[in-house]
Amino acid sequence: AKSGNLKIWTIEGFDKRPVPEEEYGQFYSKKSYIILYSWCHNEKFVIYFWQGEHSSINEKGTSASLTTDVNEKFCFNRATLTRVVQFREPKHMLMAFDKTFLVHRGETRDIRKDPPRLYQVRGTDRQSTRAIEILKSASALYTGDVFIVTTPEKIYIWNGKHSKPYTRNYAIAMVNLINKDRPEETKIPLLNLPVPQKSPRSGQPSPSISPRRSSSKPTSLESSTLISTGATELSPAPSPSPARSPSPAPATSHITDLSFEELAAAKKRMTDNKPTSTEPEVVELLPGVLPVAVITEGEEDELFWQAIGGVKEYVKSPFNREPKLFFCESDLGVFNCHRIFDYVQADLLSRKQLVLDLYDIVYLWIGKEHTHMGDRKLALELVLEYVERAPDQRPKNTPKVVMEGFEPLDFAAAFIAFHFSGKTEEPRLASQYLEQFNTTYEYEKLLDKKQLPPTVDTTRLEDYLSEPDFEKIFGTPRKDWQSKPMWKRQEEKKKLGLY
Repeated sequence: AKSGNLKIWTIEGFDKRPVPEEEYGQFYSKKSYIILYSWCHNEKFVIYFWQGEHSSINEKGTSASLTTDVNEKFCFNRATLTRVVQFREPKHMLMAFDKTFLVHRGETRDIRKDPPRLYQVRGTDRQSTRAIEILKSASALYTGDVFIVTTPEKIYIWNGKHSKPYTRNYAIAMVNLINKDRPEETKIPLLNLPVPQKSPRSGQPSPSISPRRSSSKPTSLESSTLISTGATELSPAPSPSPARSPSPAPATSHITDLSFEELAAAKKRMTDNKPTSTEPEVVELLPGVLPVAVITEGEEDELFWQAIGGVKEYVKSPFNREPKLFFCESDLGVFNCHRIFDYVQADLLSRKQLVLDLYDIVYLWIGKEHTHMGDRKLALELVLEYVERAPDQRPKNTPKVVMEGFEPLDFAAAFIAFHFSGKTEEPRLASQYLEQFNTTYEYEKLLDKKQLPPTVDTTRLEDYLSEPDFEKIFGTPRKDWQSKPMWKRQEEKKKLGLY
């Protein structure tokens, strides 16, 4: 049931300006926005302040401060306030826009005059799909996604051979949105927006309300019965009306006529993330300002390649499994890895190490500011053991090491809107990289830390002694020494100059 309403403002300077309804769903990376979503007869509210990747610090701050004004003016100070950074849009926000979420680079656009633009469309359902403008490069293409290329002469919808039907329909809806000829054409049939009804008293459109409502009050923002799109204008919130006594229950109830199995099936349909049968399978491409060519991977013409900088290599094989990203760090002497869900390129922090599992290949990504060689050695040992013990019957492969700024194409394809540095370097095998950390040195050389190679962890110099030298210098076998308390080991290292 679709009963929600949207109102959106964009930040200009230190003030906000309403966004025309025909522009709802389109955002710009150099701007910040305030998004008010209401449902349940305008009794429940959530306010998002969305901050573009290239938005100024002043606009980001203004969006946060003006959000409280919107909460007071429209929502009786009862709204849930949510800060949203570009690329990290929550599922309930994407569902509120109901298949129309598009981010342009910059702050303006003119489809007739702009140079070519490239958009990537990725996702599997209404909770995850979005379209984002990326830097023009044929290397950004991926056979599992859909891409939109706009030129002053024509618009292309490029369907990868392994792209999903839902994503293809979403791309058509996006083209209908940006290629509109008149404002009224922005209401795309794909949205199935409810038609506002005339109020019998004022004659003005009233908010669209679902004809069927549950007897219980929903609480989850991710419920498919709550999140929907309506372009009805919201007015400042009136004073709350006094509470009314509950009306007597109707004599008959449809709920009591249902069996337990039917109720369980209805609950499953409400919580299931998969598109329901009521969603259209085919989206009609509407006429607009420019002609539109829908092509499948392999059918590109010369104008298409020219628009994105010429023919280049790109990933033409789909991932056999969903890519997984893990964050690695030491915590109180314990080396841990944690999986990151819904990851983006911003998760690749320069001072950290991360593991990207593409099933057929595993990469250890090392940030350019990461300097802890002890953690680096542990990460190398971990990825080798990870592949060796993987229980999913994956093909035998050797993990590789990727340095920040030199990511290969298949690594980048695992991220949406990945920014390439333009540098290239063949990834190194993790097993070969690890050999540098297993080199032993004489005791006298370890005393001169400045002359040691960068792969040596200067906090664990004892690890670089051979077994005979270790027993000679410490007077005990390595295994026995490691069983001593930490404080005692540190004292011995200080006396020997290895601390």
